[in-house]
Amino acid sequence: MHRSSPNSRQRLPQQGFTLVELLVTMSIAAILLALAAPNFSAMLQRQAVASNVESLVADLRLARSEAMKRGVQVELCGVVFRNGARDCITASNADWAANGWMVRDVANTAIVVKVHQSVDGVGAATASFGTGNSSFVFNPTGALARGAGHLFIQPRDTSQTAAQQIVCIATTGRPRVEKGADEC
Repeated sequence: MHRSSPNSRQRLPQQGFTLVELLVTMSIAAILLALAAPNFSAMLQRQAVASNVESLVADLRLARSEAMKRGVQVELCGVVFRNGARDCITASNADWAANGWMVRDVANTAIVVKVHQSVDGVGAATASFGTGNSSFVFNPTGALARGAGHLFIQPRDTSQTAAQQIVCIATTGRPRVEKGADEC
């Protein structure tokens, strides 16, 4: 009978990583993550602006089509809360980001077609109209009743000017989007 001594056994190869290898890998991963984080933040801001612009354009088209379908004036306006109820902001150049916007019948304000809740992920959503206007009012023909206007949507980081977008609404009632612009 042949017995092998404990020292004569073959050593099996070790599996796994050493602590040094693991620390080097984690350090490289941390450096790459630190380099990618600012770009990721900017991408999230661009996406938030783009998402809210898409929602706004969809609601402008909804307001226009509802006016033509119902044969009445329909408005899209920024929301303010008065006595616990939603109402339209009455100030021109107001920020719509805090409470969102709504589409409603002008003659019968109790008929609210749609409400868009507060605007997430953006710094400001500022509407600008002609003199004395505070909302986009569409006639039964689909044209704007009170002249052209625009809505400027900015990212939270105002240095990200490439992310800002402006929704221009012509007197015909048709919206168009300008990316990175300051005016229509």
